[in-house]
Amino acid sequence: MMRSLAAMAVCAVLASTITVLAHPGHTHKILGTVTAVTAASVEVLDRGNEKTTFAITKDTKIRVGKGAGTIKDVRTGLRIVVEAEEGEDETFVALTIQLPERPAQEEAR
Repeated sequence: MMRSLAAMAVCAVLASTITVLAHPGHTHKILGTVTAVTAASVEVLDRGNEKTTFAITKDTKIRVGKGAGTIKDVRTGLRIVVEAEEGEDETFVALTIQLPERPAQEEAR
């Protein structure tokens, strides 16, 4: 009986922690594949098959490997990591977008 109560208490604490972490004002890191890109947003499909759209602002930093990049470097099909902040209206604003290194043949162009 005591084990059951202890297990329920642990589950309750973990569930409340997950809820707290999902509220606005926190940053989130999402790994996924780019499904759409415009000058103002990037849409990413994550491992759970969930699409999320991230707004791009003048403050969004885009990195290609270890170097700087631009929104023009973001293409559909690329696997990227987005660090974003969730707003009060449950929308996401991209703080950083990390792209993979450019293949050597692309850099030569």
